[in-house]
Amino acid sequence: MRSPLIATVMLMGTLLLPSIAQSAEAERTIPEVRILPGFFLQEMAYNLTPYVPGRDATPQQLAERAEQIAQLWAPHEKAILQGMVKAVGLDFRHNLIDAHVLDLFPTFSRPLVLSYYKKDSEIVGVMAHEVGHILLVDNLQQVDVGVIFEEMFPGQPLLVRNHVVVFAMLKRVFLDDLKRPDLLEPERNPPPKDKDYKEAWRLVDEQGHESILESFRARSRKLAAVTQQ
Repeated sequence: MRSPLIATVMLMGTLLLPSIAQSAEAERTIPEVRILPGFFLQEMAYNLTPYVPGRDATPQQLAERAEQIAQLWAPHEKAILQGMVKAVGLDFRHNLIDAHVLDLFPTFSRPLVLSYYKKDSEIVGVMAHEVGHILLVDNLQQVDVGVIFEEMFPGQPLLVRNHVVVFAMLKRVFLDDLKRPDLLEPERNPPPKDKDYKEAWRLVDEQGHESILESFRARSRKLAAVTQQ
């Protein structure tokens, strides 16, 4: 027969385990974004691409810019990533995302590359944009978001479909959660040549970002349930 003390300890452990597990799960699905100078990628790029005058940042310059970008991003990282997870109802698959700073390429998400030449005012918005793609495409629930995008935005070009939910997520995070429209402004105003980005933003404004996100979450839950059977 167990003593009252042992029984009490066992009961407390049983009650605490679910909350501990939930806390661990929440922490696990919010990754760290590690911003690195892309020394080796840069060297490979120089060997594989024609010389571009003016685009020849030294290793020291890459390291300094990576540090500057990290300082701009760090104060907002946790709030942005938590807001993204809540906005779309999905979790990050990995607990670490490496972002490489290079001077020969534009910014893109897989692998995550940041242009050395991005202005300071653009950094937080563009980082959130690309990390948002990573969350959607490589989510823990293994939801094929491409299927959902085709259902939600039929007839739209691929680039438009792939950005509507990302932009809706950014609008919620920066306007509703952080109350920082200034951080979103560069993303809200793409250059005239980026017509698909402009169309994606038009759909977000027309349909409403919360309506888009609610529809996405409902569809992703349904698809996740089928996937996990």
